[in-house]
Amino acid sequence: MKGFVITDAMKAKVETVKKMLIETSKIDRLLHMDEDKGNELLAGRGKELDYVELVALVDKNGVIKFASPVVPKEQRDCSARAFFQRAMAGETYVSKEYISVLTNHYNITISIPLYEEGTVQGVLLADINLNE
Repeated sequence: MKGFVITDAMKAKVETVKKMLIETSKIDRLLHMDEDKGNELLAGRGKELDYVELVALVDKNGVIKFASPVVPKEQRDCSARAFFQRAMAGETYVSKEYISVLTNHYNITISIPLYEEGTVQGVLLADINLNE
């Protein structure tokens, strides 16, 4: 965004959230959890960092399987979003800053691929509130 400056503190938030996502991705059978258990797990992860507004697991079809806070079913298809497409291609993706339509905060989305048996089977993502 024109005039928006990413500070060192914001960069540190991004790195901390990347680490949290990587740690979360290592949880056994993460892709196979039921929705209630997955929502509960991600709620706990999100609470660890007060600047995380959303943590979500997206299946290989681009549909949010579970999230914290819970995303309404009609808003769960993110198959066309860059964070999904890039992570499904095996990349760790960090978006440019944007204004969240839900919270009106400056945010950045980070997404990582979720591997199972050597292939990408989903995406884990987090939205970071950059307001300081």
